[in-house]
Amino acid sequence: MRCSYCGEETGTKEYKCKKCARVKSREAYRSNPEKFRERKREFKKNNPEKQREYDTRARRKLKSDVIGAYGGVCTCCGEKEMDFLCIDHVDNNGSQHRKLLGTGNTFYFRLRKDGYPNTNEFRLQVLCYNCNNSKKIRGVCIHNN
Repeated sequence: MRCSYCGEETGTKEYKCKKCARVKSREAYRSNPEKFRERKREFKKNNPEKQREYDTRARRKLKSDVIGAYGGVCTCCGEKEMDFLCIDHVDNNGSQHRKLLGTGNTFYFRLRKDGYPNTNEFRLQVLCYNCNNSKKIRGVCIHNN
């Protein structure tokens, strides 16, 4: 089927291609954002389980994106399991960085929004939780002893 707006082939039974649908959706949102916010509030209230699923999926994707951008594997031991990986500050100045950006998902979100920076001031790497805790306790990971 062809898109009724731009004439492109949609590849589905839809009368709008994804690009035009996105543009139309943005236009509708901009004309009445409160209507969309109210719909979202209603959905969250009426579908808490689905909303929890959406939120969990979004958090996992966010973490996966950030970890992947910094290598996706523990720089010390080579662990690849996403549930075990986290972002570590090479120079142990994470406290200062988190004060600027926030903690948890906010921290990951801001890293993604800022284009995954790795500046001289805040150098980042991926470590698994074991290596990260070992570095915290001993000053250096136990694998490097």
